[in-house]
Amino acid sequence: MKIAVTARDKGSTDVEADSRFGRCRCFAIYNTEKEKWDFIENRSLEASHGAGVQAVQTLTDQGVSVLITGRVGPKAFRGLQQAGIEIYLLEDPGESTVGEALAAYNNSELSQPAGPSSRRHPGRR
Repeated sequence: MKIAVTARDKGSTDVEADSRFGRCRCFAIYNTEKEKWDFIENRSLEASHGAGVQAVQTLTDQGVSVLITGRVGPKAFRGLQQAGIEIYLLEDPGESTVGEALAAYNNSELSQPAGPSSRRHPGRR
């Protein structure tokens, strides 16, 4: 299984988790079978529109089953549901590292949203 965490940078599990899904800088993807992390750039970061939908496609292409993030907009939420990707929310993403986010998931400390956690996209930083 592959678990994606939205991240502010790439390189190690010590980087901060990002609250944004569609406009995160990269995805930290943990492969539970290989016990290995991969960091991939989020190609939709600079998209003028549809960043969340494009980010869903990136995760689908990577074979991700679980997403850990801070918030997800309506279109991305529907896309993730259609792709069969489970969504888990971090309570305070700016205070968590990617590694801590995975640990919280493994310890069943994260909640699954019933709907979108953001009404509109937060834009670029």
